[in-house]
Amino acid sequence: NTALRSIDHAISNDEERNYPPEFLYTIEMECALVLQHNLKLKIGTPIVIVRNIQHPVMVNATRAVVSALQRNVIEATKLDGTTILIPRITIIRSDSNKTISFERMQFPRSLVTR
Repeated sequence: NTALRSIDHAISNDEERNYPPEFLYTIEMECALVLQHNLKLKIGTPIVIVRNIQHPVMVNATRAVVSALQRNVIEATKLDGTTILIPRITIIRSDSNKTISFERMQFPRSLVTR
């Protein structure tokens, strides 16, 4: 297994001083299954893309199998044999009900469940 951790940081300078990345890593986002801080994958793991990244090649619900893991890219093979590179994307957690606004960069994927 390879651990791919998210890159989190507060949006404002005041929050950056008050909330270090180590604290932000502990916060669960609304889409926690998709963008958790610590992502553990291994080669051969089936995944599903959960965001539209590059139409029509990589769209929501595209299924693939992990073929290589790098720091900022997951290389995967779609069911039709096409190789795709899945980049990290940035999600901003910011709304009136939350006390901290921050950005999380992580891979937009979910594990395939049968």
